[in-house]
Amino acid sequence: MAIEKVNLADATISINAKSNAAAVEVITCLVGELSFSKGEREFVTEACHTGESTGTGIKRYPEGEFTIIFDSSNTYGAQVMLEAALNHTGDFANDNTLEFEIEFNNKKTELGSGALMKTEMLIGSFTANITAQGDSKITCRYKQMTDYTLTAAA
Repeated sequence: MAIEKVNLADATISINAKSNAAAVEVITCLVGELSFSKGEREFVTEACHTGESTGTGIKRYPEGEFTIIFDSSNTYGAQVMLEAALNHTGDFANDNTLEFEIEFNNKKTELGSGALMKTEMLIGSFTANITAQGDSKITCRYKQMTDYTLTAAA
């Protein structure tokens, strides 16, 4: 089977609170790139009388950031949800985990779906960058909490 390339063009990016998977919001205009990880382990080396022993430590996940277009009327559902995730309010009051999903634009059949990439994250910052000309933007910093999963296109 040939390698299949994907990009974010025409992808559907959706978010929801882990505690309320049915209340999904779509990020309609994400700026730039996304970066998700399968995790990273530090190497741990112990010196002993026969030389050294090397193993790996706990799996950790990186921080990243993404940027969306700013809605000054504060009615854009994804923007409202990201702010709630930061403040641990609404659906995030008891569990502050955000589920982030990308469906790429590569579905195989009319009723199928594109490749799905999912991960869980915590939102650590929410910053409005207001410009004199052009689009103002919101930048969110996140901490990835789990491996991303990838489901092939159908």
